[in-house]
Amino acid sequence: MKAAASKLLVLGAFLAFSLMPIFTREASAPVLGIVAWRAIVVALVFGAWTAISEGGLVALRVSRATLRMGGVYGVALALASSTFVGGYALTTVANTVFLHNLAPAVAFPLAWWAFRERPATEAITGAVVAMIGVGLMSGVSIVQFSQFSNPRFLLGDLSAVASAIGYAGVLVLTRRARVIGTPLLATLFVAWSVAAALLTGVALVFDTMALPGHAIPWVIGLAIVCTNIPFFLLSLGMRSLKAGLTSVLSMSEVVFTTVLGLLVYGEGLAPIGWLGAGFVVLGLVYPLLGPSGEGAAAPAP
Repeated sequence: MKAAASKLLVLGAFLAFSLMPIFTREASAPVLGIVAWRAIVVALVFGAWTAISEGGLVALRVSRATLRMGGVYGVALALASSTFVGGYALTTVANTVFLHNLAPAVAFPLAWWAFRERPATEAITGAVVAMIGVGLMSGVSIVQFSQFSNPRFLLGDLSAVASAIGYAGVLVLTRRARVIGTPLLATLFVAWSVAAALLTGVALVFDTMALPGHAIPWVIGLAIVCTNIPFFLLSLGMRSLKAGLTSVLSMSEVVFTTVLGLLVYGEGLAPIGWLGAGFVVLGLVYPLLGPSGEGAAAPAP
């Protein structure tokens, strides 16, 4: 697959991810319950998709390699989902958004450790510029002393950092699955089954599994539109796209979400926020317009 097509698939995935706040807000239900039921629906859809496209229920009897890959992948998904929610619950939205988007700082070394993926200079530069932009957009206040002296805020900030680590792990493992050639749909089915089990356990501990009737269609839409489809697109795109560059492109989700918030809810940004959005766009465009072949990887099997 050509690098340009891979980048479009990945950007399409993050556009779909950016719709999540709309579905979550309209569901108007406990967030941990939404996260758990989303994972359950995603796992069921990927299971049905696997069976339909790959020869029936026998396709769900996956190999040990797929189980191992999907199991680790699922833990990363659960970590990213639960800790991101924890950040929102315990610290400021601005800090959560900013710290979560530090994922490229983790993805680059993690990809090097996992399969010696050398990052392009353009991708690293773009990541730094985009992270500065996210900081300006979010109005992050992590430098304030109160954030360190308040245990609640500190725990929330640490949760948001953990979500960045989990998210970086998800991106690197998505690429890893394509490198070793485990079946795409079956791997996603196993991963989301593991994530669903873990997130359901968390929701049960906090007694938030029950959902009101009006939330059900929104949670189903959240699963299919904002999770099944984008994860499929992401996996396709990462057959030939480096994990590091993908982590940079993931910050396009912040821009997409901001634009959708403006269009759907009339939520605007302060001038410095728009300046930050410009930095994010610049950070995304710079590696995309780099020398031919930079940021692309050899296609996976």
